Amino acid sequence: VAGGSPHGNASSAVSKRARRIWDHHFVSCALCHNNYSRCRLRDSHFCNECKCHVCSKCDCRVYHLSYQEELWKEDEEKDKERGKAKKSKKAKKKQKAKERQQKLAEKKAAQEQQPPQHQLQPPPKPATPLKQGGRALSSAAASPGEEKGSPSS
Repeated sequence: VAGGSPHGNASSAVSKRARRIWDHHFVSCALCHNNYSRCRLRDSHFCNECKCHVCSKCDCRVYHLSYQEELWKEDEEKDKERGKAKKSKKAKKKQKAKERQQKLAEKKAAQEQQPPQHQLQPPPKPATPLKQGGRALSSAAASPGEEKGSPSS
């Protein structure tokens, strides 16, 4: 036979029959690609949402739409909380600035209402010691006995 083997059609039929028997008795996990017997239900199950067989070792729920929606909701809630936190930080800054302005305004008003207070200055020091007879006394002149004409105290 030119162009092909004499058993070409027979081997094709055999492989098709083997494929049908395999598919009838065995399933392959869509995630890990391991093969399991259909008779052992505890090893694998058919997931209606994924529309495929999944073994008991693999968890296909992370690929389900409901799980993805839950994740999206959590992310949206976190984003909202972050946005609120940023807004509250800005509000706190504004509140503090307002409080500072109020305190400054109160201080200015209190200063304007009070009469000006002069600072107390210490009394001036005498420039020269006590004078007697128009002359300044020095410590040497004040001692008795050095000047004979001076009155004694």
